[in-house]
Amino acid sequence: MRIPRPSAAMTVALLALFISAGGSAYAGVGLARNSVLSKHIKDGQVKRADLARNAVGTEQVQNRSLLAADFKSGQLPAGAPGPAGPAGPQGPKGDKGDPAHVGLAVRAATATRTATPADPNVTVTAKCNPGEAATGGGAHSVTGLLVGDGPTAEPSALFTTGGVSFQGYRPDAWSAAAEGTAGDDVDVTAWVVCASL
Repeated sequence: MRIPRPSAAMTVALLALFISAGGSAYAGVGLARNSVLSKHIKDGQVKRADLARNAVGTEQVQNRSLLAADFKSGQLPAGAPGPAGPAGPQGPKGDKGDPAHVGLAVRAATATRTATPADPNVTVTAKCNPGEAATGGGAHSVTGLLVGDGPTAEPSALFTTGGVSFQGYRPDAWSAAAEGTAGDDVDVTAWVVCASL
């Protein structure tokens, strides 16, 4: 007995039936435990949402691979204190005349006189003690106009334009000059910061 050849419509219908039945069968098949291996997963495809809570434990973390930034603040204990560093340089020797004994002292001097038309300026010099060097200084005037101050023991140097050596600059004094109106009392104070040698 001869079996007739199926029509094209029948062929398409049978093919669709086999595909749908095969797809359902495939979907219904469960995966065996631990059957999905690393080689079956494309790199970079497993996301945080795919992991169960507490799925990653110490066994899954490579030793010494985590950084301090990976932990919350306060989670890592403080380490042991490190070794002491090298000693710093010796500071200035303490000034026995200074109660603070810090090796620095401020020396000051004040002058007041009546300004005249011929000489409207009043000058003053603050000096360090023997064995001290000046590290800085300053000046001010309450009743006059401060016209100059600097590291010199010669107040007249404040009114010259020559070089440093000519002006008498030295490392142990500070001078100042203030100008006032003729007939007025003019004051000026200079101070110098001295360090013990």
